[in-house]
Amino acid sequence: PGGPGGPPRNPGLTVLTLKHAESVETAKVLQQVFGSKADLAVDPRTNQIIVRANDDTLRELKTLLEQLDVQVPPKR
Repeated sequence: PGGPGGPPRNPGLTVLTLKHAESVETAKVLQQVFGSKADLAVDPRTNQIIVRANDDTLRELKTLLEQLDVQVPPKR
C-alpha cells in the first residue's frame, strides 16, 4: 500500500544486471522463491533480469541476488 489513506503503489520496473551469474538460471531460482510476488523477464544478451515487484519484494529480491551473483571457482 502507498501509505495511510493513499492508493496502493503500483510496482515499477527495475533492470538488474548480473556480473557473475547467468541471468536465465538466476531468474529461475528467483521465480521459485518469489512466485507471483514478482514478475521476471530475462535478457540473456545483456545478462539482465527485468523485475516488476513492490518495494518490499524488490528489496528482498536484491538482497538475495547479492548472494547469488558471486564468482564461483571453475568446475574441473
